[in-house]
Amino acid sequence: MKTASQLLREAEGLKSRVNGCTQLVGNNEAWAIQHQLQVVCGQLLVHWIESALDHGVERDLWNLGFRNTITQLQAQAKDKQGGASEARDLLGWFLNSASGFYLQLFNQICTEYGLDLPFRRKDSIYGSIELSGSPQEKCKGSSLKNALYLCQYCLVHLGDLARYRHQAKQAETYYRHAVVVAPTSGHPYNQLALLEAGRGNRLAAVALYVRAMCVPCPFPGAPANLTQTLSKLLASSRDLSGSCRVTSDEYTSLFLQCHAQLYLNGDVNSARKALPTLCSGLSTLVATSAFTRTSLIQMVLVNLFALNYFSGNVKVRTSDEAGLRKDEEKQENPKDPKELEGCLHVVEELTVGILAALLLPVHTIRDPDQLMTYPALPAIRLLFEWVRCEGGVFMSEAMKGKQQIWPGLCTLVNNLQQPLASFSASKYSEVPLAEDWDLQGFEPLQKMLSKYKYREGLSKPSPEEYNCIRAFRLTEVAKWFAEQNIDGNSVIKIREGSEDAVGGLMFEPMQHTSPPVDEVRALEQLSLQPKPEVSMKITPGGQTCIFCDKSLKAFV
Repeated sequence: MKTASQLLREAEGLKSRVNGCTQLVGNNEAWAIQHQLQVVCGQLLVHWIESALDHGVERDLWNLGFRNTITQLQAQAKDKQGGASEARDLLGWFLNSASGFYLQLFNQICTEYGLDLPFRRKDSIYGSIELSGSPQEKCKGSSLKNALYLCQYCLVHLGDLARYRHQAKQAETYYRHAVVVAPTSGHPYNQLALLEAGRGNRLAAVALYVRAMCVPCPFPGAPANLTQTLSKLLASSRDLSGSCRVTSDEYTSLFLQCHAQLYLNGDVNSARKALPTLCSGLSTLVATSAFTRTSLIQMVLVNLFALNYFSGNVKVRTSDEAGLRKDEEKQENPKDPKELEGCLHVVEELTVGILAALLLPVHTIRDPDQLMTYPALPAIRLLFEWVRCEGGVFMSEAMKGKQQIWPGLCTLVNNLQQPLASFSASKYSEVPLAEDWDLQGFEPLQKMLSKYKYREGLSKPSPEEYNCIRAFRLTEVAKWFAEQNIDGNSVIKIREGSEDAVGGLMFEPMQHTSPPVDEVRALEQLSLQPKPEVSMKITPGGQTCIFCDKSLKAFV
């Protein structure tokens, strides 16, 4: 076998020759050179992974070995002057060939490094014996992280190739498998956002672009894609601010308009006009199951991104700066500090208003079992956990102005105590909930998410136990708030040994603030029958995805 340096020199020579070939169609020599480059790059990635990644071999393989040719053939397939039919046939053949190459490369890497993935189990699971023992030795001598990165790289491009063939479902499957392999990489989230944007699901697209930006390894093109999506939405949406009643689609549109005004233009006045409708219209929509838990979590993600962005905790790089070295990195053009402060206050009001709106229907749900499956519980928990970890919003004027949050939280945790009476939560202290699992790598929630273990081998609770874990963690959040105060005043107190309390604990708001009586009565008249929702059970073969209500299933 050739050494890494020999293969790298060979690859450099082939790259120069491929770059010199301006036309591939009908040029047999160019096809042969390109194929040889694919083979050499593949050998480097499988057998000399560190050297290959240090020299960007995986990027050269995709761009010179496949992407440039695909772009050329796509343009020729649309040419009306002639040759389009031949180009389409050649494009179809080339896409299938590229898919075969990347699928083979993916399997070679898994075998070479003994990787055991939920959707691609290692050979020994099925009784195959590795006589040489090389995978174990290879894993010790090289970086497992690099091997997983390459698997994610292969899966993303397999998804891209399926998307070019207009096979959206297959593309989505590959992208979601890439998320499972490397949840801290922004690339697969960006590709999933492209699919959701194509389907017209703007909330999911924006949430996924945010995910692509707020991970340890962000995707450089995501900020430009987010800007483009929000710009189109702002240009095409009608003004809904001031409306008394809105549908779920209208609410989503207004929610994204508000964020677009702030993120793109720093227009505090226009964004603030939307707040009354956004804060008052959500409770009815949630009570009638107009939003799934998925959509509510997506709203939380967008809000948390905006809070961190306008407070300066999230730095956004523009796509043309992606190639700079770390010490040369530039950030996007800085905004005026007063503008940032104004935008931050609007997002704080929106976030706290949404939290209060999600808590309002709790006053109408008296059945503990029904409350355990309330679709907004994951979103409520994420918001309270973020407040506990960060603390800034807790002391904000927005939180001080929404005192009805505390009666809502007390009512919620008091009614959740009955199912918890016989539940032992200690053995599940490191078990992530479905929303935790899906939010791995999301930096605004990293302090909370880092407490859990995301590997196979942990005990798998039942759906009922997952509900109890969430209820227990909400109770722990309420206990934490009982120890806090705003301007010297406590917000919650705990009465122990109360005869009215299950388990001897009763949570009460310190200020006798009641929820809006008229709104609660109106909600009581609405049906709270939940829509069919994706199971939140996490299985060895796949994890629930919060972005499209679909599960990640095995494809191998």
